Amino acid sequence: MDWITVAIQVVTVTILPIWIYLWLNKSVQRKLVTNSIISHYTIPGWNFHLKRCWAEYCINGAIRKKATIKKKYDIVVPKELEELRKLSDEDSSDSIQFYGIDQKGNFVFISLTRRRHRTAELILQLSLADGRMYQLPNHPDSVIFNNVDRGWSAVGLKITPLEPWRRWRITFNGLLRNGIKRNYRQNEGKVEHVRFHFIYTASAPPLLWPKDWSPGLQADALAREPWKNPQWINMIKLNKTGGFDQWGTLAGQLIFEDSSSTELYLRGLRQRRWGVHKPAQLHRTVDIVGVMYDGAMYCLGADSSKEGLTHMKFGHIRQANDIVFSIDQLDFDLASYAEQRENIPTRYKVNFRAGGRKYSTEINRIMDSGATLYGGRPWDWEARVFNTEIKLNNDTGYGIAYLWYNYNGPSPLKPVGKIPHLLPSNLKPEVDLYTVSFKDRICQSETAVGGKGSSIALLTSIPHKEFIVPLGFCITTAALNLQIEKNEPLANAVTYVKNVSAGILKADLKVACEKAVALFEQTPIIEPIQAAIRQSVSHLDSDLQTDLKISDKFERFAVRSSAVGEDSEDTSAAGQNATFLGLKGVENIIKAVAKCWGSLYAYQSVEYRRQRGQPIKAEMGVCVQQMVNAETAGVMFTRHPTSGDPREILITANYGLGESVVSAMIEPDTVIVKRSLNNALAMKDLKLGKKTHKVSMTSDEGTVTEELKDSYHNELCISEETALKLSKLGTHLEALFGSARDIEWAVAQGKIFLLQARPVTALDNWSDFEIIHELDSPVPSEIDTLVFSNAGEVFPGATSPLTLSTVVRSIDRAILLDSKFKPTHCYCETFIGITGMRCCINYMNTILREVESKISLSNKIIDIAICGHEVTTPELHAWAVKRNGIQGIKSKLKLYKAIIRDTWVNGNIEQLAKKFHANFKFDVESYVRAEHLYKDLDDSLEKLLQASIYHAHTSKVSVFCQIVAMSVLTEGAPNLNINHYSDVGIFLSSCSDVVSAQVPTALRNLANTIRNGEKAEEFVKLDPKEARDWLTLNCTAAAVMFDDFLKEHGYRCIRELDLMTETWDMKPEKLISSLQAAVASSGEPPVFKELSVAETVDRLRTPKSRVTKKILEMLIPLNRSAVSRRELTKAVLVSTVNALRLGYQKLGRLMVEDGQLPDMNLIFFLTHQEIGLLFISSNPTLVQKAIRRQRLYPHCDKIQFPEVNRGVLKPILAEPSTKIREGGARVSGTPVGGGTVLGRACIITNINDAVQLKPGDILITQCTDIGWSPYFPILGGVVTELGGLISHGAVVAREYGLPCIVGAEGATQKFRTGDIVLLTGTTGILQVVEETT
Repeated sequence: MDWITVAIQVVTVTILPIWIYLWLNKSVQRKLVTNSIISHYTIPGWNFHLKRCWAEYCINGAIRKKATIKKKYDIVVPKELEELRKLSDEDSSDSIQFYGIDQKGNFVFISLTRRRHRTAELILQLSLADGRMYQLPNHPDSVIFNNVDRGWSAVGLKITPLEPWRRWRITFNGLLRNGIKRNYRQNEGKVEHVRFHFIYTASAPPLLWPKDWSPGLQADALAREPWKNPQWINMIKLNKTGGFDQWGTLAGQLIFEDSSSTELYLRGLRQRRWGVHKPAQLHRTVDIVGVMYDGAMYCLGADSSKEGLTHMKFGHIRQANDIVFSIDQLDFDLASYAEQRENIPTRYKVNFRAGGRKYSTEINRIMDSGATLYGGRPWDWEARVFNTEIKLNNDTGYGIAYLWYNYNGPSPLKPVGKIPHLLPSNLKPEVDLYTVSFKDRICQSETAVGGKGSSIALLTSIPHKEFIVPLGFCITTAALNLQIEKNEPLANAVTYVKNVSAGILKADLKVACEKAVALFEQTPIIEPIQAAIRQSVSHLDSDLQTDLKISDKFERFAVRSSAVGEDSEDTSAAGQNATFLGLKGVENIIKAVAKCWGSLYAYQSVEYRRQRGQPIKAEMGVCVQQMVNAETAGVMFTRHPTSGDPREILITANYGLGESVVSAMIEPDTVIVKRSLNNALAMKDLKLGKKTHKVSMTSDEGTVTEELKDSYHNELCISEETALKLSKLGTHLEALFGSARDIEWAVAQGKIFLLQARPVTALDNWSDFEIIHELDSPVPSEIDTLVFSNAGEVFPGATSPLTLSTVVRSIDRAILLDSKFKPTHCYCETFIGITGMRCCINYMNTILREVESKISLSNKIIDIAICGHEVTTPELHAWAVKRNGIQGIKSKLKLYKAIIRDTWVNGNIEQLAKKFHANFKFDVESYVRAEHLYKDLDDSLEKLLQASIYHAHTSKVSVFCQIVAMSVLTEGAPNLNINHYSDVGIFLSSCSDVVSAQVPTALRNLANTIRNGEKAEEFVKLDPKEARDWLTLNCTAAAVMFDDFLKEHGYRCIRELDLMTETWDMKPEKLISSLQAAVASSGEPPVFKELSVAETVDRLRTPKSRVTKKILEMLIPLNRSAVSRRELTKAVLVSTVNALRLGYQKLGRLMVEDGQLPDMNLIFFLTHQEIGLLFISSNPTLVQKAIRRQRLYPHCDKIQFPEVNRGVLKPILAEPSTKIREGGARVSGTPVGGGTVLGRACIITNINDAVQLKPGDILITQCTDIGWSPYFPILGGVVTELGGLISHGAVVAREYGLPCIVGAEGATQKFRTGDIVLLTGTTGILQVVEETT
């Protein structure tokens, strides 16, 4: 009977508990099914846990099979995943979301979804700590019709990738409602003009969806559903979406309508999804993002499909110590959380597990922070977005919840009619096609006819009765190319200008340009082109005679240059090339065409392109257009040209032709028309200008400037009716082109003529804040500690952008690879912090990565070794414990094992470094093609990383050896005293057999040699540039020693790890200056005597024990070798950096020769990745950004930070170096370029005196025209007495990002050259200040 007893026991122990569980589970299922609210969700069956275990086993097996294909630590994600996705059908979508949160109560949520047919769905919500809440005016509706189909953009929002997986730029310039609109018919809150600029910086590797979805949560979703066939695992694929999540930070500025601004440093998530649009496949989704005070961040989510998986849970957490884990257990239940959208819980608790650790979070909805949004036409989805207060275990923070629902309710809105979008064609002209009519499709191609011709052709294609585009045609770019090809002198002149501009030939560029222009004007246009022009003029004459729209058959023509790249969103090329008005007869037109071609090589035009990295040998079309005998003419901006406010349409006007307006000859009348959200128009402001003259056509040919009668001065030249008509046309054109327009118009005989419509430039200009902080590392949490001590020695002051993207990145990567933290990633700097081009150490990620429960002597010793004094305070230590945890026994043993191993192989690392140094050769002088050199420099970054790894290894061992020695030295004392510090100095000073010690020794010997000569005093007084030759003639021994020193140590210098720095070998006068000081010093320099081990120990004061002294005698040689090896690997690293320095210098020269850069030194103000972009295509915006970085670099170099910082770095606010001079000169004008600059005033009333300008000067003049263009790159700001918002100075200053005011009456009389002045571009004030010490 024993077997019966055993059977009963088996049944009791196993089967009975299972039966009880199933019985209870069945009763629960009955209760759940009766709840109709959650009937959509599949209820787990009796075998749920068995199915879950089997599903997880199968999923892990599939993952293991895929893992064998890739490397173990290969986490580099393809850059292609960052690109826009193709929208293949009506249900396709591509979306991007940004969640940004800080601990002060500021929230940013952006969700932009791209759909087909130029439709987008945009949610934009800002919640500020002061209680203000902003959202788009059209909310709760999120649909944007007739959107610009150019990347991530909609209604003033632009999201632009800067570097894949690392940095994005998010800008907005438009209208937001201050207040939440609860329903569509409600009209709550004031609509305001708001601008913001954010730089998103990644702080973690991307997690791919669904690849990085936790197997446990995948199995959970599968086990809930019935398995109807053996392919049950493929239910995962029914969710036809892809994407990724990536943690990061948003740093930027908000600028409000009243010009007040605030800076925000937010942390959060970037989320991307593509595939089938949500309403087509999903029942609802939930995404909750939480950001904690200590730096931890998590995302919890759940999706419910209409078919397939009804309860998919997912999530991940970025722990406070920067490690990211997928969530593998999550008890979040969709059915119980806000299934009824009107009943969202105010408090909800969720438990989850990730990285082997359990978490409990409480989500508390912040009341009155929520918004309801709808999308689709008719509405087919509804979303709730609200802010939350978060608790995660014992930590607090804030979050954003995004709840999405399928919607089947009423929709009060109807689809908006599709507006055809005007886009330039990409057609290329046939080789023998020399003229094309404005009406021809090919004339809409910028490649064929240039920017101006393309925009006029697009205007011509618009069927409209309210305006007329004067008839005309374009001479194609092929015509100019043929003219140059068939005339060898022209080809030679163009090549000569190109070579002089690039510095290949040493000559006066202005003279070269003048000769080229004259040659173009004197060279007859070849017959095939002349014939084509004559034929086109003949056809134009015929068209004019039959055109019923124009009653005045005024047969005069305008001939305008139309260069490729001109009149674009990036470059206006305002007035750079020639225009001829009032021409009569085909012969004069042909002559004007030749002059237009010649103007392409005028000095100001060449300089304009050179400064933007555009080809000097450019392509140009020419427009020939019927002239309008205008009674009134001017320019209209469909948005305010300075602020970008879409509610303000700005019109400038004068009597006669528009030339007087665009050339800033006079101050025109200015009309501002107010535009409402539904494009209703009303007059807002009228300002009379000083219309003293007008430009008219003569009775014969050409134009004349005429003086206006006094009676015209006091009346508007444009009626309100005309202004409103123009504004209505402007709104229509803005919709057609998809962006703000700068429109030249004229009125004649009561009819409106549109002459051209180009994009408004500079609305999306980079702010100084963005330029300074673009390359910053991720914004740390509130408890992260950043220290400048050690990094400030290695990278003192500001560091060039090229160095930040190569050397600093390599050193940070080397520290990571040499550490025990795996897996590693390369998406942000982990150990070296960057802010405003300055480098520091993230103490939490390095020194305090693992700490004991209390501050130990080891902590203090490490502080001394790294920073020179104690840094770790009790408060800092407590935060480190909270953030990183306490180091356990196992971790300690692992660390000791690793460091002993590293110390053991330190000699091998030294030998490898020496071998590496001997083998690494980079012959830069052999390169003649810039792209080839760049490719090899790109490959050489692996060598830089290897040299960095060697130095990281030996530095770590050196620090460890010092810690051990200092621990023995202190003999267990709880605290360090003055005697300990003294002994540490003696102990470390004994390490003299190092590479760096050879430098002062050699210089001391060299100084002694010169001092012992007979002409030492003469040497001291020499100009350093002449001293080297003097040594050769007067002190041969010293000259030989100096040359030997440069051969051995010439690659060293101050800031030697910055690629921009000139080494001693490149600029010996820097070294000679210090040598002269050494020779001039009185007295014998101290002679350093290397102490023996015994002598060193004898000099130590604190060690009392003989055992301690014996141990120290053994440790001193170890420390000496460790320091020696550290300095040797540093020398190898510096030598490697110098090889790359020489390579980048040569690359800069080659890029200047190729016209890609205006100055070789700009190479150091581009990142390595940005340089690569310039080889893909010319990028004027990128070149201008480099110029602005170069301009702001001295400012960044002067900024001082506290040595130890917690949280976001804030500079030390220095005492004001200037104050307003009482009774000093002061003028006000119209602000046209924002920003503030302090500099030397330079008053110039004649352009011939422009040679007096110095870099950084604030130019004060009467007005500027095209001839001033070459001087703008060196200016700090611009002030003119004449001109308006559209004058040449205003347009170009905005392009360069310069502070600028116009209409500053009497400025040239009130100020003197040399005055130190403060120009405030945002308020339009210029005033004298006085410098204080």
